[in-house]
Amino acid sequence: MKDIKEKILQALKELREKSKKRNFEQTVDLIINLKNFDPKKENVKVFVELPYWTGKVNKVVLVAEEITPEIEKLVDDVVTKQAIEKADKKSFKKIVQQNDYFIALAKLVPLLAKNFGKLLGPKGKMPDPSLGCILPTLDKSKIEETVKRLRKTIRIKNSGLSIKCKVGKEKMKDDEIAENCLAVYDAIIKKLPKGEQNIKNMLIKLTMSKPVKVMAK
Repeated sequence: MKDIKEKILQALKELREKSKKRNFEQTVDLIINLKNFDPKKENVKVFVELPYWTGKVNKVVLVAEEITPEIEKLVDDVVTKQAIEKADKKSFKKIVQQNDYFIALAKLVPLLAKNFGKLLGPKGKMPDPSLGCILPTLDKSKIEETVKRLRKTIRIKNSGLSIKCKVGKEKMKDDEIAENCLAVYDAIIKKLPKGEQNIKNMLIKLTMSKPVKVMAK
């Protein structure tokens, strides 16, 4: 990984030297192209907690029966059991669009799936146990810990033979961006059927720039 990080740092240096200055702060995107991979039969879906904040704070919804004001302050929105039973698809769709992650009491997950699984599922927003999003009880410290982690966790999936995600912003230090890139790269190769052998190349770019190649296989 040390060798890969050095290549990322070199690519970032080249990217900054070649890119024109814009009147807004650009994002830094990582692009990983795949090979020997059939997107019709296989796919990559992974969640990555980035080591360094990229500027976007994910919004988190809590699905519960009754909550205390203390717990309510920890999340961006609350959906109660009564709301799940009464809400129409149009109003719930707005909640899905405005938020990034849903955490829920375990006993409410079946009801949530039954009523709104078709809205949450395709967007990958059903409470995910692997992310700690399904709670046995409303434990304040556990909710606080989960929400803090989800705030900087990005959702990554392939589009055909390519994977693209935001890993930083211009004002960030190169070392921070490189560490975010490494976290994404490591998570992706662990999900690929043949690991690094499925990587064709990796590129990095700014919002308005041409991509710079980091590495090719």
